[in-house]
Order: sequence, then structure tokens, then C-alpha cells
Amino acid sequence: MRPGAWARGSWWGRLAAPRAPGCRGCCAATAATVRGVAAYFDLITEDGRLFFGHSFHFGFFPDGAQSLAQALDAHTDLVCELAGIRPGMRVLDVGCGIGEPARRIASRIDCEIIGLNISREQVRQGRELIARAGLAARVDIRHGNALHMPLPDGGFDAVICLEAAGDICVRTADKPRLFAELRRMLRPGGQVGFSDLVFDRPPTAAEDRALRALLYHSARDLLTDWPGPVRRRRLPTGNGP
Repeated sequence: MRPGAWARGSWWGRLAAPRAPGCRGCCAATAATVRGVAAYFDLITEDGRLFFGHSFHFGFFPDGAQSLAQALDAHTDLVCELAGIRPGMRVLDVGCGIGEPARRIASRIDCEIIGLNISREQVRQGRELIARAGLAARVDIRHGNALHMPLPDGGFDAVICLEAAGDICVRTADKPRLFAELRRMLRPGGQVGFSDLVFDRPPTAAEDRALRALLYHSARDLLTDWPGPVRRRRLPTGNGP
């Protein structure tokens, strides 16, 4: 892919990782799949950190010259910029991993962040990470389902969803539900910073085989129209590169 594409670089976690019992991939169309995704990340998080540290997302390589660590931070910084995060804001991180993006944002910008994650193990490890960083007073990692967030309406000045929507939306019908929830969280004038891994064309057979070896589902599952539900829900977002 060209420099600047989201998918440049390697991803940590699904490489040769065992699936949780009953987990059939993030695009299976059963309610149990949500529990399966949670169980999957419960299972592989510790080993995943051995590969690529604390960041559970791809790197963003604006010109192809960045190291992986720099690209991981660049991805976080871009989504932060898209959300318009400024000092004093209350921010929601949906699908927050173990809290590394929240840690980075809070360490650079004096704001309050709540992170939401379906994986109890990632919540546990995220709380430890934030405590070690001395940010527990401003970053709160919580367990919850992003499709039914246990949070009141209009509680946040900004929302980020950093390469998590593909795992959150286990069915096509979940996409509008997710964006409805993101919009529900925002105060008037708030913005969403959003990123995800997608194909903008049908993958070749070779690409599909390669991604099946890396991910736990087909490359065709990455053919998705995220701008569509954004427009339909009139979700306020920043402008990407």
C-alpha cells in the first residue's frame, strides 16, 4: 500500500494466536460472538504485548520513514487531532485496548479520559498501565460494551475510536448502532476521531490468504463503508490526511 495508508507495518496480536472457545471471528452473526471477541482478547493480550508493547493498533506511516514505535504514536496523535482534543476536555476512548492511546493523550494534553473495553483482562492490564504512569486520577479504564455503553447521554467533549470498530461491530447491523452510540456520547460541538483498517477494493486471492494467516477472518471482511454510517448519523468528525 502507498505511504500513509493505515495498513502499512505489522500488527501484533492475531498472528498465530489461538482463538477463544466459541469465537468464530468478528464478522460472525450471533450474539455469542461479542462474548467470543471479549474472550479472544482476554486470551491473547499478554502474548500480544510481547510482540509490539502496549499499542493494540496498526502504525500510521505518513511518509514511510517512521519506525514502528513512531508510527504507532503517529496513529494515536492523528486520531487525537481528528477529535479536536484540547486541555480541560472530557474524552471517551471506545475500544481502548490496554489504555496506551489514553495514556499518551493524557500525558500530552491535560484532559480527563474514560476508556471502555469489552475485555476484562485488557481492562485489568490497562488499569495497571495507567497506574504505573501516574495518571489514574485522569484516566479511568472501564469494562463495557460499546454497542450499549453504560454511560449517560452527552457526557463527553470528544470521542475516539482507534481501530476498534471492526471488532466491536460483529454484524453489519451493528455499524449504525455503534455510530448512534458515539453520537449519543457527545456534547454539542464535540467531535469523533475515528480510524479503522479497511480495503478500498476487493482483495486479491493472495492478499486474502496472507491476511487469513495474520488475522482471524477473511480480508473481504475489511471491505467496509465506514463513511456511510458516519454520514447517515451526521457524526461530527475531523478531516483526515
